[in-house]
Amino acid sequence: MRRDRPGTKQDGETGQYTFYFQITNAGGRKGCSVRVQAASHQDATYLFRENWPKLELMARAALTQVSDGEEVSLMLP
Repeated sequence: MRRDRPGTKQDGETGQYTFYFQITNAGGRKGCSVRVQAASHQDATYLFRENWPKLELMARAALTQVSDGEEVSLMLP
């Protein structure tokens, strides 16, 4: 008899994962988060790392649009 592991996603179903990081700008640090849609945490981590150069550029561009104390929030397309 076959038993499925609990909590696994069905084929084609994705979850949303959030990664947090800090970026420096003009001597200060700013908190950032990015949401990634992926089938597993491992896939989300892979996408985050593969797209890091693009994410860093997006975060730096968004720094000019957020006020002090506000977090930069991004979503990986």
